[in-house]
Amino acid sequence: MLIVLSCAVALISMVLSWWQISTVSQHYIAARDRAAKFNTIKLMLNANHLMGNERGYSNEYLLESAQDELHAKTALAMAREKTDESLKQLIAIPELSDKIADAEEGLSIARRKVDDVMAVPDKSPTEVYRAMNVLLDATSAFNKITISVSMNYASRDIAGTGYFYTLLSLGEIRDTLGRMATPYLYSLRYDIPISSADITATTKRQARLNVLWLMLGGLKENPVLSGDLQRARDDYNNKTEFLIKSVDNQMTYNGLKHIDAVNFSIQYREGLSSFQLLEQKYLDNLGSFFANQTEQSFSRLVEVIVSLITLLCIIITICIFINLRVLKPLLTLNETIRNVIDDNINKKGTDAEDAAEIQNLFKSIDMLDGVFKQQKAETKVLTRKMNEDPLTGIGNRRFFNEQVAQLPEQLPEGASIWLAIIDVDHFKRVNDTWGHPFGDEVLIGLARTLQSNCRAGDFVARFGGEEFAVMFNADSEIKAQRILARFQENIRAMRFVAPDGNQVGITTSFGAVQVDDAALETLLEKADAALYQAKSDGRDRVSWA
Repeated sequence: MLIVLSCAVALISMVLSWWQISTVSQHYIAARDRAAKFNTIKLMLNANHLMGNERGYSNEYLLESAQDELHAKTALAMAREKTDESLKQLIAIPELSDKIADAEEGLSIARRKVDDVMAVPDKSPTEVYRAMNVLLDATSAFNKITISVSMNYASRDIAGTGYFYTLLSLGEIRDTLGRMATPYLYSLRYDIPISSADITATTKRQARLNVLWLMLGGLKENPVLSGDLQRARDDYNNKTEFLIKSVDNQMTYNGLKHIDAVNFSIQYREGLSSFQLLEQKYLDNLGSFFANQTEQSFSRLVEVIVSLITLLCIIITICIFINLRVLKPLLTLNETIRNVIDDNINKKGTDAEDAAEIQNLFKSIDMLDGVFKQQKAETKVLTRKMNEDPLTGIGNRRFFNEQVAQLPEQLPEGASIWLAIIDVDHFKRVNDTWGHPFGDEVLIGLARTLQSNCRAGDFVARFGGEEFAVMFNADSEIKAQRILARFQENIRAMRFVAPDGNQVGITTSFGAVQVDDAALETLLEKADAALYQAKSDGRDRVSWA
């Protein structure tokens, strides 16, 4: 019986402590999944890069003179092998297999087009240009898949959004730079003026590149990559863009070629070398970061498991101590009392022995009471931390879900509950301009303002990043609108002293929905859709689902 009791106490303690393993393991799983997503995008960017190389070698093959054709064909064959190997790695990923298979089919069609053109002894410039564009379309289709996967990962992982968008920008820059050279190579090879459509496309691509360079502005804060970013941008401006403008000017004013297709290709690639170095360094640094994050999360998980095992051993030791020092003396005392009642032992001797046993019993009970009180206090603190956002001090997503679960299934007549998702407008700009510590101050201030505006029965929580949620009651939609208007006014009135001494204010966008019988996830999706509409309509407003 004593052994069974000890095991029962140990089992209860394990159940009460299991939430800690669950929380830490979730952090580890999230870090591991983020690293896996990064590796997937890295593989896709590598495949995109190899496709761009293959496109370049295909162009050289199509544009080479007869005496250099064999060398170009050999180089193209090697490039195709590398592309195929990278696609094999991607098609092995279940969630990408169908999309990669479609991309492979499009690439195969483009390759056959190139080979068919080259099989004709007297290939026409028009057929060459068509083959170049077919291959351009095939690589464009794969690039769209890369963009779709990257944006999907970014939307599902708030913590990794910035990293995934930076990777997406790097891939887009490389793809755009590769596409921009195609019409110039064709024009220089056949001494044909660049068409107005190609000139317009080049202008749009240059404008897109300028936007993409701006999207990489966050790398300026990285001491390892800031210099590489500046060099890559300078080389693009001074070499690549200058080369294209130079060719445009020559063709526009005198129609003379001051450079042939081969030299154009060499100089164009020289202008991209710094960017390729920047991209590779960012991928290496980000890979190391995610690997370290996963390793740290795993180490923390191991620490928690070891701690809980240690705690279990302590509890078992306490149970054994209780068995030996409390229960056993108690049973002995009970037996002694029975003997006293039955007059089986000397009463005087029994009284002295009972007094000693009772004294030991009270000491053991006091000690046990202290242990239980300490464990109860620790459990209370851990429960509070589990439901509290560590930065702002308000409730977190877990707290929000628990509060929603406690809502009554049937509300009083005339009453209604409303859910609003709140997101800080241009919060990335705040972090980029004044730094993350100041951004944390903004989030803390916003949380306090939201909390102070809550009435009895209302509650607010931080979902993560700059996103908050508030659940409140209102008798009608008009009253709900007034309540959210009051939130907005108080938020607009907030002022923060930035590191440079300036007074900084913020605005927020709201997505609101009335709570009905739908599941919580459905309500959150509706509120998110309304929030997206508020952002699209110009921010600093409330949109209702």
